[in-house]
Parts: sequence; C-alpha cells; structure tokens
Amino acid sequence: MKEITFRFAVLLFLINSSSCSSQVKPIKYGKDECYFCKMIIVDQKFGVEIVSKKGKIFKFDDLGCAKHIVKGDVLKKEEIEEVFVNNYLKPGEMLNLEKITLVITDSLGSPMGGNMAAFDTKAAAINYINSKGGKIISNKVFESVK
Repeated sequence: MKEITFRFAVLLFLINSSSCSSQVKPIKYGKDECYFCKMIIVDQKFGVEIVSKKGKIFKFDDLGCAKHIVKGDVLKKEEIEEVFVNNYLKPGEMLNLEKITLVITDSLGSPMGGNMAAFDTKAAAINYINSKGGKIISNKVFESVK
C-alpha cells in the first residue's frame, strides 16, 4: 500500500511540475539564445523573459528584441501572461515588468540597441538618470506595439 501511495505522489509531482505556469525560469547566461536575434544571452543587465498564457517562455537579450516578436506573428499582446526583465543594478535578478521603472538612454549600450533598463524603484532610476542621463519611459512597452 505504501508503494502505491509513493507512486501516486511521484505521479502528482510530475504532473504539477510539467503544467503551464507563469513563473520565471532562470536565463542560462552564455547558453540560452535570444528568441528573436538568435544571439547568445550574456549580459545579465538586460535579459527578458516573456511568459505566454499557454506557459511558453520566450527569452531575449534585451527589450528591443522582445518587442519585435510581439510586433510580428509569433506572439500577440493579448497572449502575454507576464514579462520579466533583468534588474539593471542587480544583474541576473528578474523583475516583473509591471513593477519596475524603465529608463531609456543611448548610454546604456544594451546588446541589440534597445537601450532600455529596468530599475526596481523610481528613486534608483532617477539616480541613474542624474549621473548618466536618459529619461523614464512607460513600462507598458508592448501597449504601443501594433
């Protein structure tokens, strides 16, 4: 009886772990490639993940590349569940796009020229702008995509 219970528990675990979820999966820097431009994602300040409502994860080397697939036929705005972006000041830390302050400036030098960086607070973004330039833009970057 214990063996049947154990097998059932393992089966439930496997089913739950393979189901669709809107959780960020760590980018494997130096190994994962950008879905759009096919470059290997290496810069931990600019990585992006889009999670579709079906649970598919699309990884990008910057927000500029992510915008391209939403513009095209790959993914529609209404199919997006969540978007996660790297925290510019804490490379590798992923933040929900809806909860960040976004700065744009050429001084960022992001991998594909999107030149947008995510900050976890407005104060952090303003500190960056005061020292390096740029401006705060809406974090609704996919709203303007047609």
